[in-house]
Amino acid sequence: MLRIIDDYQENLESKICERTKHLEESLEKTENLLFHIMPRKVAEDLRQGIPICSAMHPSVSLMLADVCKFTELCDSCIPVHIIDILQDLYSSFDGIVSRFQAFKVENV
Repeated sequence: MLRIIDDYQENLESKICERTKHLEESLEKTENLLFHIMPRKVAEDLRQGIPICSAMHPSVSLMLADVCKFTELCDSCIPVHIIDILQDLYSSFDGIVSRFQAFKVENV
C-alpha cells in the first residue's frame, strides 16, 4: 500500500514540475512578445498591473515601406538569397530605430 502511495506521489510531483516548467516557458514567451510589441515603459507597467494612460508626444513618425517588384525578385532568386536580402533590410531598419531611440511596432 505504501509503495502505491509513493508511486502516486512521485507521479504527481513529476507532473507538477512538468506543468510548472511549461507555465514558466509560456510566461517568458508572453513577456518577450509584450516587450516586442510595446514600448518598454508601457510593457513594464502592464506587467506590474499599472493602468496605462494615453500619452502625448511632440513628434511621431510612421513609416510604411514596400519592396518594389518583390514578387518578381522571389521568382528569380533562390529562397536563401531572399532571406539574406530581407535580413539586411530589417537589420538596416533596426539600426535606424536604435540610432534614433525610436520604437518599432513590427516588420511584416
